[in-house]
Amino acid sequence: IGSGLVGSEMCIRDSYNIKYYDVAYSEYNYLLNSDKSYVTDTKYSEYVRENYLGVPDDDKLKKFADEIELSEQLSLKCQEIESALQADTTYTKNPGRLPLMKDYLDYFLFENKKGYCEHYATASTILLRLKNIPARYAAGYMVFPSQFQKVVRKSAFGKNKVYYVAQVHDEDAHAWSEICLLYTSD
Repeated sequence: IGSGLVGSEMCIRDSYNIKYYDVAYSEYNYLLNSDKSYVTDTKYSEYVRENYLGVPDDDKLKKFADEIELSEQLSLKCQEIESALQADTTYTKNPGRLPLMKDYLDYFLFENKKGYCEHYATASTILLRLKNIPARYAAGYMVFPSQFQKVVRKSAFGKNKVYYVAQVHDEDAHAWSEICLLYTSD
């Protein structure tokens, strides 16, 4: 069940149709792994630098990032940033309201120290960037293949048509950081 904007009016929908593709077995995955030249060109490299390394001008945040010691291996760097956040903050789905005129990230890291996936994704994205690791914030819904149910319906031509349907709820919402592996030292 969900809602969406149509033009300038809000409409309520009974359900969303979601198609699930397992890219591990698709031609798309073959394309991604066969020739990386399309992502190593100069324009894409510039795009990554311009869009995935930008950080706010915040001395307190820079100091926090400087205090995180990182290993050489990229996967360990990500774990160390995650550990630094977990050591000083508490995960909760009810962190309270952001006070008026407070910076979202500063309030999470230095005052309230309570948050959920959006807070952690924001913080980790900025900390990765401060460590010169190209990163972006991403949000969506975490829907597992096991949540899909097979539905068979007759088409207009009398043939069976197979669909896979999943109900997606607010609690399935999630946020995370993504890093660009092509421009890291690993």
